[in-house]
Amino acid sequence: MKRRSLVVVGLGNIGSQFVDHVGRMPGLARVVLVDRDVYEPANLRTQKITSRELGKPKAEAQRRILCALNPALEVCAVVDDVANVPLGRLQANVIVAGLDSLEARLVVNERAWRLGVPWLDAGIEPSQQLVRINGYRPASGGPCLECALDETDYQNLAALYPCQPVHAKLPTNGSSGLGALAGALLAVECEKILAGDFERSLIGRQVVLDVAHHRHFVTSFRPNRHCRFDHTVWRLESLRGLRPTDTLADLWRAARSAGRGQADLSLSIAGHPLVQTLHCRQCGHGVKGLHLIGRIARRCPHCHGRDLLAAGFAQIVSLDAGSPREVLGRSLRSVGLQPGDVVRVHTRKHERHFVISYEPL
Repeated sequence: MKRRSLVVVGLGNIGSQFVDHVGRMPGLARVVLVDRDVYEPANLRTQKITSRELGKPKAEAQRRILCALNPALEVCAVVDDVANVPLGRLQANVIVAGLDSLEARLVVNERAWRLGVPWLDAGIEPSQQLVRINGYRPASGGPCLECALDETDYQNLAALYPCQPVHAKLPTNGSSGLGALAGALLAVECEKILAGDFERSLIGRQVVLDVAHHRHFVTSFRPNRHCRFDHTVWRLESLRGLRPTDTLADLWRAARSAGRGQADLSLSIAGHPLVQTLHCRQCGHGVKGLHLIGRIARRCPHCHGRDLLAAGFAQIVSLDAGSPREVLGRSLRSVGLQPGDVVRVHTRKHERHFVISYEPL
């Protein structure tokens, strides 16, 4: 258990209750907390916070709580959507998620599989007083979250669960008791995985506690050969020697050198295509600029709205020797490339994956 690491995605009802146990896990050295939201007054009723945390980012607030519980822990707070977090920053011994939409959970499923990291997915259903924990481990032939989905699930990807406050101002119905129960179960399963006790863990299974009727159900998952997800685990290599002031051309040359100079090489940033124009959903105005999707916050200059969308025709999926000079000449910092981002290097026969790390300026 020495020097183990953990990533927690989602710090609402379940996540805030789970953090209490994280601070007491033996041998844990590093924790990354990911949540894009801030605590609101309605959260006081269901989440493990005090009035001092109101108005503060959830990840930062829980970082302070966790550091007070265990000052020896290295704790990193990421105030962002998990889809925007560099893949390399999610590398850990286990990932734990307590999220309010299937869409967000699919992102975590994909990230965990690419990294080869086991992950636990927790949820509650307030109206029936149900608590659910799922366990997954990337492995050859093993089931993932998507293996259990059907067409109806995909059609409702963006549906939000009313157990937590969301931007649509749905009521906060999940009790703190259900969240605490889910958090405690997560802690027990997390410690098993951190100790390497996969045999007795929930990996490949789901447990549902029916609190209203004092019953529990355990279900095993099966691989689905028609699953939309490819289940590929990436072998990550380091790509060093870059600085934020270097250009995309420098990145391409470094990738080409690491790829042994193959002429047919192209590269892309995993999960983050480059976008040249954003369109305001409110007024339709186009905002030009080159950056990775989700990395640089912009406002519409006409209506000052933040709801900007990237049209498909305005995206650059990959770069190669024939890419425009004005694109290759942009600095890595200006397009939003961060340490921990993964560069996918493609040739006709092979694909390799490199984690970006910057040299100090």
